[in-house]
Amino acid sequence: MRRWVTGVQLGLVVCSVVGASSVPSLTADRTLRPASQVTVSVVRAARPRAQAPAPPRGTLRSVVRWNAAGIRRELVEVAPVSSYRPLPLVVVLHGRRQTPWRAERIEGWDALAANGRAVVAYGAGYAGSWDAGRCCGPAAARRLDDDAYLLHVLRVEEQRHRIDRRRVYLVGFSNGGMLTYQFACAHSSAISAFAVVAGSLETSSCRPSRGLAVLDVQGEDDRVVPYGGSRFSRVAGAPTASVPSSLRSWRAADGSTGQVQLVRLPRLGHEWPTRRLGWDATAWIWHFLSTHSAGTSR
Repeated sequence: MRRWVTGVQLGLVVCSVVGASSVPSLTADRTLRPASQVTVSVVRAARPRAQAPAPPRGTLRSVVRWNAAGIRRELVEVAPVSSYRPLPLVVVLHGRRQTPWRAERIEGWDALAANGRAVVAYGAGYAGSWDAGRCCGPAAARRLDDDAYLLHVLRVEEQRHRIDRRRVYLVGFSNGGMLTYQFACAHSSAISAFAVVAGSLETSSCRPSRGLAVLDVQGEDDRVVPYGGSRFSRVAGAPTASVPSSLRSWRAADGSTGQVQLVRLPRLGHEWPTRRLGWDATAWIWHFLSTHSAGTSR
């Protein structure tokens, strides 16, 4: 069993991580029964794309499209064909210059839907980017309101599926992780918990209305979004904040309950940790998120 030992920063509760085999699998079998759904007129069946994996058996992949301020926005959802109970919602935000299809393929969240354990919604950034404060790309240059985008995603998914509003989770990688931090700071009442991989908070302030369970996963060899921050990031086109400063407000809101956890992985660069790299971030994040619930309001 491989063991990753993490360090303590700012008095945060920090987890000591063991191999992914020690956490529940994403592929546990579940019995499925019919669920009621509300039809949304803007939904179209997803078109096949070379970079998109085949949807798992027992799931339906759809693309939801709408216009916001003259810009077409969309999300990709993978949901069980049927379910007998309200399900958790996992909203996944890709990194800079990536797509929802790439996040779907690399991170492997579809297994939750295939086994009737959650509805998964993959966000789609504008031109492969999210407006997350100082970062990044076309979305930040146009000052898009990606907080509003995420609020719309949550509303659409609740219209289309029986969502357990006590279990609404947000997960982001890199630029998507920056938006995850930003959204959670401004709309903590809208989600139940969140996780960030290789991301940081790039807005000037964070004043959450309530504490949330937070899991932050960072590679110690990340040169794109360094753990200790940077004076200038070529990808962000601006300085990047350190991980400890990004977590500071959440530590203050958490008090001493241990809901804020940090995982530091030695020798990991700017990438999503997978079993191939020795640690399954997706399985561990789901294990963490699924143990936390809180009522949401919007």
